[in-house]
Amino acid sequence: MIKLKLKPIALAIAVSVCGVSGTTAYAVEQTGNITGSIQIGTSQGVLPGASIIIRHTKNGYSKTVIADEDGKFRLTKLPVGTYTVSVTNPGYEMFVSANINVAIGKTAALTVPMEEGDIETISVQGAQIAMVDTTTSTSSLNITSLELDALPISRDITSIALLADGTVKGDSAFGNLASFTGSSVAENAYFVNGLNTTEFRRGLGGIRIPHTAYAAHEVKSGGYGAQHGKATGGVLSSVTKSGTNDFEFGVFAEYTPNPEERLSPRYQANVWEEVETNDDGSPALIHAVGDLTNYYAKAHRQTANADFWASGPIIEDTLFFYALYSMKNYEETTYDRNLAPQNLETDLANPFNNYASNGDENKWENDDPEMFVALDWFINEDHSLKIWGMDSRTDRTQQVTNYAYTKEGGVNNPVITDVGTATSEMGGYAWAINYDAHITDDLTISAMYGKVRFNNRVYSPNDDTCPVVWSWTKGEYQGCSINPYKSDSHDTREQYQINGEWYINSDHLLRFGLDVEDNISFETRERSGGAFYGFHTIRGGVELRNGYTPAEDMSVVQRRNATRGGEYGVKSQSFYLDHTWTVTDDLTVSLGLRNESYDNVNTDGDSFLKVSGQWSPRVGIAWDIDGDGESKVFANYGRYFLPVAGNTNVRLAGGELSTTEYFTYTGRVADRTNAPILGEKLGETYFYDNGITPNPKSIVDNDIEPMYKDEIILGYQTMLSEDWSGSVKFTHSRLSGVVDDVGIDYVLDDMGWVDNSGDEEFFVLTNPGSDMSIQYDTDGDGVLEDVVIPGEKFGFDEPKRHFNSVTLGLTRAFKDNYSVRLSYVWSQTYGNTEGAVKSDNGQSDTGLTRDWDSLAMMDGAYGFLPNDRTHVFKAYGIYTFNEDLSLGLNASVMSGTPISSFGKSYAPDPDGYESGPTFYIGDRKFQRGSWGRTPWLVTLDAVLNYKLSIGDHDVNLKWTVNNLFDARGITGFNQNAEKGENGQGYRNENFMAANSWQAGRSMKFTLDYKF
Repeated sequence: MIKLKLKPIALAIAVSVCGVSGTTAYAVEQTGNITGSIQIGTSQGVLPGASIIIRHTKNGYSKTVIADEDGKFRLTKLPVGTYTVSVTNPGYEMFVSANINVAIGKTAALTVPMEEGDIETISVQGAQIAMVDTTTSTSSLNITSLELDALPISRDITSIALLADGTVKGDSAFGNLASFTGSSVAENAYFVNGLNTTEFRRGLGGIRIPHTAYAAHEVKSGGYGAQHGKATGGVLSSVTKSGTNDFEFGVFAEYTPNPEERLSPRYQANVWEEVETNDDGSPALIHAVGDLTNYYAKAHRQTANADFWASGPIIEDTLFFYALYSMKNYEETTYDRNLAPQNLETDLANPFNNYASNGDENKWENDDPEMFVALDWFINEDHSLKIWGMDSRTDRTQQVTNYAYTKEGGVNNPVITDVGTATSEMGGYAWAINYDAHITDDLTISAMYGKVRFNNRVYSPNDDTCPVVWSWTKGEYQGCSINPYKSDSHDTREQYQINGEWYINSDHLLRFGLDVEDNISFETRERSGGAFYGFHTIRGGVELRNGYTPAEDMSVVQRRNATRGGEYGVKSQSFYLDHTWTVTDDLTVSLGLRNESYDNVNTDGDSFLKVSGQWSPRVGIAWDIDGDGESKVFANYGRYFLPVAGNTNVRLAGGELSTTEYFTYTGRVADRTNAPILGEKLGETYFYDNGITPNPKSIVDNDIEPMYKDEIILGYQTMLSEDWSGSVKFTHSRLSGVVDDVGIDYVLDDMGWVDNSGDEEFFVLTNPGSDMSIQYDTDGDGVLEDVVIPGEKFGFDEPKRHFNSVTLGLTRAFKDNYSVRLSYVWSQTYGNTEGAVKSDNGQSDTGLTRDWDSLAMMDGAYGFLPNDRTHVFKAYGIYTFNEDLSLGLNASVMSGTPISSFGKSYAPDPDGYESGPTFYIGDRKFQRGSWGRTPWLVTLDAVLNYKLSIGDHDVNLKWTVNNLFDARGITGFNQNAEKGENGQGYRNENFMAANSWQAGRSMKFTLDYKF
């Protein structure tokens, strides 16, 4: 029987379009496995002692094993790629099967039929490979670079993650990141070749690798084993490309013109004084909306990238190299313009001469190269070494221009001011050494050492001379500042890892490992120009934050300053054991246990937070219902811990100095700074933080428990026909042990203690709602005492984040020129905390959000959370017209996210309220999500792939169109009902006005040339 050969386009989809599948490898996945059962013909009798040889089709790596007494074999720690499997046994025809795909963390399970006959006869066959992996309960998606080339997927990790079930795009305030199964975007873990590349200060994404260097990706959205930790969201594992026995060179060039003119309608300001209730009980504004009065024009963007790569053997079958040099040119211009509708055509043609009051133009440019290199040394069939490194350090420059307008003769004449430039040092570098050893056929060991550096410095010549000047009345920056802070910041991770796998027998497989990390953060920061100035009008009789109460309405200037700096550390250690037990031929049980510990160190080198004993049990069950490998029932339970972010060290334990002062307004300085001329100082200086490195036992709950999530998954997967498989899955998770800072100032009076915190606010890192154990000087005698504050004193409800979902999946393997993957997820994410970050106000202060700062901010917080989308439909697939031309589609239809309102008051205790957004407008509370939801979003992306040959060279041309039908759905509304200083809130005329939309239609052209 002759094996079926697939053309490259077909192969791209045939190899790996799957939803819930895959046996977990050990450690963080970067390799895969091949297992099999040797049978005699169709009699189902087993054939022990057969010799199995596997060979990588590209680099020549080979490995030989002998089938055990049950006719079974197992090959582990295999580099991802395509293999040929050969089986021989005296008295039987040789069996050969090619195109066996090994994916990250997956097991290709083969059933090999051996026919009696002349040993010189070669039977070239297609081994029977299970379409449903009946041995695993993990929820994951595997995708290779070949598939990505055939689909309209952007070249970033988040776009790949969004293909998986249970993922939605997070709030744009945190960049381009994904939320997994209701978790915040700061709870995911990112790995490259087994190295943890997660940005550990805030948990917001991972380091960037030139995308052409990627070979394959695995996205785990739930049910992952004890090998994985440091995440309560998803785990994204990627493997980079390696050299082969063929010398190859290539160019990947991509051009994105995208001259998008983003026009967002604005209307006459809302006029409202109170809120009514609709017939259905939902709130409704009393407001008057006038005619369309202006537009906001945004974003001309253009990018061009060219990746030059080369690969090949240094020593054939043994030592290989892969190297990539990526050049790019990124240009973006954003306009902030108020354009009069009656002159819209004229204004758009000449945006610098329009009926506008003012505006800003920002130009960004970036042309720094990125590099990647990898060496793979297959010392012999049992030992291999991989050394790889990348450098994506880059500077992005920003040019800021301001346009003010004076009307002369009925025409606005622009006064153009060059504000200045700023530079952002972004990206970083990473490198690692990976060693793999097959000690015996049953025992494998791997070791890794690696380092990652994250740069995050923003600087401008203006930082020294231009303070931040802000008008709360107009809601705009005024002056010459570009950056809010003058800062220098970088983070470095050093990681050691050792893992092992012991194949005890066909019924028992034991995995184990140890991981050690030493993370260092450095930061110095102060206000640009030495201060922040805020202008607004305060009301008479309302107390300011520093205790001053004006007798009548008056214009004031608020001056803020904040400085911090130093080096901070987070040391972590974890180990795990994972036992896969084949109870029967039809039932597989995975039993895992993981332990993690962390030690956070302050600027003095002292430990201020130690967390140990984080035991994570993981249990998975998979049952092959009929014993034919075509259907399974699976279940999974797991506990997942999230480490305390490095941001907590920087903010809480770094001796930050933060002050606020108030002055009467007397005018402005007549220069480009537009800074205020300060008048009389009103009251005393108010201290948020006093600049002294705090006593760890006074700012951290001595009984603090780590943050973790419990998750339960139940599912069923089956083959519906030879080509189609379907699945249904229920997921429930619950976040527990939330870690955040809590303000205790308002509790001190209730406890009858002296408030000796001075003028600064007093915050303690704890589990909100639980009893708090700290050291505090209760009587002001200068002696710290061990005290306990009962949780009920704070008035908080217990922290909650619950996630429930039902997922339906339908997959068609590639056949008859097409393949498709369809899914529908019904879900609900509800509670009173989003998790590590806070989308309500775009706060990326991981672990130290506004949540729990006071009772005022949490009263009304329970409801559907920001990442909740009740209905999500996804579909992607490929249709091949012929062996050279294909069409790839990717579509999604999603219901909206909940809308809340935030005010500047707290009716139950107006005198005790100090700061932060609340769920009160005036004296009325609006529970989280009371204002309905954003509209449904519909997106369709498409790509045409055309492959051709020029001589002996392969060329792939692509035309990609994102948002094909130019849908402009609203993605967000202004939820700030009031603006101004805390306690001084007045109506925000833009409340409930749309402020973010889907990106419009865009396209890109790609040339992939290999020779």
